[in-house]
Amino acid sequence: MDSNLTTISKKEIKSHAKQKWKLVSNVLRACILFKTQEVHVINDIDKLVEDVKSSPLKPRIRHFKSLTQELISDHKLTEKLFFHILRSNSEDLIEINDLLENDPKRFTRSRSDPESFINKPNINGLRPLYEACKNGYLNTVQLLLDHGANPHLLIELEKDDKENALDVSCRWNHFYVVRCLLNASSWTNNELKKALRKCEGNIRVKELIREFAPARSGGICGR
Repeated sequence: MDSNLTTISKKEIKSHAKQKWKLVSNVLRACILFKTQEVHVINDIDKLVEDVKSSPLKPRIRHFKSLTQELISDHKLTEKLFFHILRSNSEDLIEINDLLENDPKRFTRSRSDPESFINKPNINGLRPLYEACKNGYLNTVQLLLDHGANPHLLIELEKDDKENALDVSCRWNHFYVVRCLLNASSWTNNELKKALRKCEGNIRVKELIREFAPARSGGICGR
């Protein structure tokens, strides 16, 4: 009788330990996945699927399908946001606002994070605020800024050539967008100098930027 009790106890302990290890394993798996998502920026949906397939975790089919669907869903949301930004009529502004307000991951990342929904690049590497600024959509720019879009994030155009939202607004001479951006954030003297170089012959925009040059840096930036 004592021997049977001992055998049962060992089985129970083994079963209990197995269950606990499964929980620990799941936590480790989640940590690795989160870490992987933090360090890899992939814009192409096919590359995303391939990345999951080649993961060293070798997830179960059900888990793989779930993760793949999540990646595809994120991709579709980003493309939908850009679709409305590129049109930017009154109905689109409502849609943009709804997308940002209902972002399922809005509490998992800071709004200033380069990979948060409001800043995340599309498949062409362009960020939402940058796209709105390039097209001179003032109302859309203001809406994105109100929701916390980061105007200082850079876009890589070519090798050794990068622009932020202010740079592209100056390059396309969108005076009111430039003014909106200057009022929305604090800009370093180096950022303002770089923006000035993008203005080319637009004296009105140049003078506007010079007004915002930090006094501690000499009061005027570039001529």
